[in-house]
Amino acid sequence: APVAELRKLKDSSSLRVECKVGFDGSTDEDKAVSFPVKNYTVLSDAAHIVDFENVPIDTIINSVKPLILPTVSITVSQGEAKIISTDERPPFIINKRLSMEMMSNRVFLIISFNSPVWKLSFGSMNMNQQGDKYRVIFYDQHGRIITDPLYTGEPQWRSITAETSRLIARVEFTQNIGSGRLHIDNISFEYGAIE
Repeated sequence: APVAELRKLKDSSSLRVECKVGFDGSTDEDKAVSFPVKNYTVLSDAAHIVDFENVPIDTIINSVKPLILPTVSITVSQGEAKIISTDERPPFIINKRLSMEMMSNRVFLIISFNSPVWKLSFGSMNMNQQGDKYRVIFYDQHGRIITDPLYTGEPQWRSITAETSRLIARVEFTQNIGSGRLHIDNISFEYGAIE
C-alpha cells in the first residue's frame, strides 16, 4: 500500500497485513506462497503529551472528581489538586500546570494511562522545605512496582524519567517527609507496541 494511504489511518484503527510471494516469478496468486497474516493496532501519533493547556484554569481534581483526558486519568486520593497558570517556561509547553498540596506519608496523586506506556517523562517540582522528600512510584499493568525513586524537594523544575523496559500503567506520588506543594506538567510518553 502507498505510504500516503497508510498515513490516513486513524489512531487505534486496525491494520491487517497479508503477504504472498511468487517465488517462480509468476504473478498468479494461486501459485504464490502465503505468509502468516499479521494484525496491528495503528498508533498514529508516536509521542503523546499531556500539558493541561486544554483544561480550564482552576479545574479542581479530587477523590470524587478525577480529571479524565483522552490518554490519562488523574485522581487525587487525599486533598485536591487544581490547574493553575504560570508565566514560567521549561518544562512547560505554554502556561498551565497541575498543582496540589501534599502532606507526609500519604499517596496523593495518581496518573493512570488508558493503555500501558513507555518512554515516560514529565516535569515536576516540589515547593517545600529543604530536606523534605517525595516519592514517585511507577507500576506496570499487573500492579507491580517497576521503580520508586525518592526525590528531595527543591523549588526548581526537574525532568523525571522512568528508565525501564517494562510498560508503565500508573504513576503515584507520595510525600514521605514533610509537606509541600507539588507541581506537574508536560507528561510525555509513547504507547507500548501492540500486535
